[in-house]
Amino acid sequence: MGVKFGFKLNNSMVVGPDGGGGDVPSELKNEMNEVFNRKFGTSQIYDPDTWADTVNIMTPLPTKTTTGSVATFTDGADSLPMKSVVCSISAVQSGSGDPSPSNVRSISGFTGLNLYRQGKNLYKYPYDSMLNLSGSGQNRTVVNSTITRSSIIPIKSGTTYTLSGNRTGASDSFGRLATFTELPAVDSVSVRFLSYSNNSSATFTAQDNEHYALVLVSNAPDEDCHMQLEVGSSATSYVAYSAPTIIPITWQTEAGTVYGCFVNPITGLLTVTHVKTTVNDLTINRSTIYTNPVFYAHISIHLPESTFGMADKLKYIGIKSDGQAFSEDSVDYDFAFNGKRIYIRADSYSDVPSLKQALGNTEIVYELATPQTFQLTAEQVNSLLGVNNVWHDANGDTTVTYYVDINAIMSQLEA
Repeated sequence: MGVKFGFKLNNSMVVGPDGGGGDVPSELKNEMNEVFNRKFGTSQIYDPDTWADTVNIMTPLPTKTTTGSVATFTDGADSLPMKSVVCSISAVQSGSGDPSPSNVRSISGFTGLNLYRQGKNLYKYPYDSMLNLSGSGQNRTVVNSTITRSSIIPIKSGTTYTLSGNRTGASDSFGRLATFTELPAVDSVSVRFLSYSNNSSATFTAQDNEHYALVLVSNAPDEDCHMQLEVGSSATSYVAYSAPTIIPITWQTEAGTVYGCFVNPITGLLTVTHVKTTVNDLTINRSTIYTNPVFYAHISIHLPESTFGMADKLKYIGIKSDGQAFSEDSVDYDFAFNGKRIYIRADSYSDVPSLKQALGNTEIVYELATPQTFQLTAEQVNSLLGVNNVWHDANGDTTVTYYVDINAIMSQLEA
């Protein structure tokens, strides 16, 4: 026996091969009922209107995988647990420019994250605050307001978003907050400002450390204005806002602060790949065989060529065979690894004691030769029907493997 897929499964009806509604052939009804009853151990008649939802829980359905700063897919199965969600995380370094003793760039790790799962429209309505901006140009300040309403929305650095909707009677602009990691407090953050016209759209890419958007709309427009913020570079058809599902994942107790890892909330597996060490009392020597003052020290860490190195007072330039490589570089306070030896170029120093003092308590992030694993509490993350956006609020991408909606499969077969 084989189910005849000449009929498209739809959440509201069963559509015949000719595209019309019509009666479902009794033979097909009998076959579908037999399939469902054998699968679920029941003895009942399944109405054709329920076939799509019933088939969606008959795993295994085909799966797909997508990845990005926000993992977005448009063909998710309704209310099915995702097969896998992997969050990659790497350390964050403050400031800019080459690290040095006079330009210390601190390194931060993570003790957890928040995992977000939301539908297409990220624009929050109704509004939960009333704010405005003072100043002009792109450098403005958040202030209290009784006129201009706002929607504060979590966003992800490196992701492109498009805002659209009709705001008749509103000023032709909206603002978005920049470079902060906590929810904005009045008079505490600056913003970047982006022009926007009614009945059109505006696209922007969130910059580093931009974690929230503040959408300003005058005259408190209602839901009929169809405001929509979505992932992507173009506006698509409007759907109503639905609040995100937020799942907190923490590992402070199990692993402490980590500086590079992968965590799968579905399995609860945390794999730590990078840690931070403080180089406090290196036994530093100076090589006299090179033109430039190259210093070196032995340190018991491992840094494969395929990964990154990071230090708060030194610039990492890669895996080098020996100090000779520094003759090709002109930047002071470089460092390189060679197995268990760290090479340091410091043109400003000619003696070991003064360099050791300058580099006291230097922090270095490095990759573990053998990753460490920890078991966290497993979480269930269900997909939404259709468009899903999945991301986390730490520094890194999200990779999702999900089950595909049966209607999307049938649409492709009929195309």
